[in-house]
Amino acid sequence: MYIPLIRTKAYEQIISQIRERILNKELKPGDKLPPEVQLAKDFQVSRTVIREAMKVLETMGLIEVKHGSGAFVSDKFSEKLISQSFNLSVLLEKKSILHILELRKILEVSAAKIAAKRASKKHLTLMQQTLLSMEENIRLPTSVKINNLLNADFDFHLTILEATKNPILTAIARPIVVLLRNSRERLFGIVGVPETSFRQHQEIYDAIKKRDEKEASRAMLRHLKQVEEDIKRIADSR
Repeated sequence: MYIPLIRTKAYEQIISQIRERILNKELKPGDKLPPEVQLAKDFQVSRTVIREAMKVLETMGLIEVKHGSGAFVSDKFSEKLISQSFNLSVLLEKKSILHILELRKILEVSAAKIAAKRASKKHLTLMQQTLLSMEENIRLPTSVKINNLLNADFDFHLTILEATKNPILTAIARPIVVLLRNSRERLFGIVGVPETSFRQHQEIYDAIKKRDEKEASRAMLRHLKQVEEDIKRIADSR
């Protein structure tokens, strides 16, 4: 059984509990997770919170969601890779966000350049869909739009990683993108940040679509530098 939640960020605790069960081998590769309704009942939260946790777990590569079948423990990543992602979580707890951002720049700037060369029509369509989602949600009230913007942001960056068609690069960079989720959540609540983020994502997409490798890498670097500046601004205001 799972433990009912009592703290505010419920989805984080759901992620932690399921993650621990995977590491402890209570849940093995290929095992099917309980249905969304049952998980909501076990954790005593809404189905929206469960969906949010599943989205992050899938992004981390710990589970695979098969439409019409349910969520399954992924067999694509070894225990060693999963453990490495948890070591990164410890770094985040020690407030090494800027160090992680530095690593993200190294990986994602190169990924954008490669994606400009290798992205398929499917990848471009997925990126365009995330941009449409961002644009639509920017107009919504802050309390509603942040979660949707986070999901669109994740999907956009992960699609770029997948567009490199380099599974090792994707496996290494995916947990790093996930780790910065909380900082991005705070950023999207700041006036003007969602609009700037959308514009920068659009510039990255345009460069990749045009197969302009140099501009794609430059646009990604500009975006991640802006994220870094915004995070520093939040830290300085505390």
